Amino acid sequence: ILHAELPLACDFHGLSLVLMPMDHADGGSLRDWLRQHRDLAERREQALAYFREACAGVKAIHAAGLVHLDLKPENLLIQDGQVKLSDFGLSRGLLQHSAASPELMRDGIGTPAYMAPEQILAARPQDIEHPADIYALGVILFEMLDGDPPYVGTAQQILDKHERGIRPKLRGVEDHLADVIWRCLEKDESRRFADVDELLQALEGKDFSREIAAIEAAIVAEDL
Repeated sequence: ILHAELPLACDFHGLSLVLMPMDHADGGSLRDWLRQHRDLAERREQALAYFREACAGVKAIHAAGLVHLDLKPENLLIQDGQVKLSDFGLSRGLLQHSAASPELMRDGIGTPAYMAPEQILAARPQDIEHPADIYALGVILFEMLDGDPPYVGTAQQILDKHERGIRPKLRGVEDHLADVIWRCLEKDESRRFADVDELLQALEGKDFSREIAAIEAAIVAEDL
């Protein structure tokens, strides 16, 4: 996570300002990096390394009881060659629902291309939890490996596709990586990865949870 200092008050041309000093991201944003490295094959290894670092940042804020709600390449900054999470303007504590302004919910919270279905439809801020960040990570990984986000169009078209759209085509991606993406992008949040650790295990081809569940179900059925 990009480090920030305590706020500082200062006067500037007759204005009283409150400043939030933060570490300088000398490498720009992940969006900048993607634009500079358009060859999918050449950038793949570094892209996956950056994605793991992004996941580490998301894992840390979830452990602290926060959800980000606006994960996207623009909010992943590169400092000393490492991706760090930034821009918590929409984030909130899972136990501090009243802190989120109702105004944020009028047109949904977040950026359309990266928003989970429940983020679009939520009646209240407190109804959106960490699975929405898991979904956004899936969108980011899709874009890193494919070159474009899974859904494109106008803002409203994109929102509609996230809510009801069919699965986009993903070519030239290994099966286990595609499986990671599809599970992140499940419309039903209960079918996504339970947490970032599970996502990272699957990314390394170590996700056996569904196979274990199937074996356990077969054993129970046999006993019956």
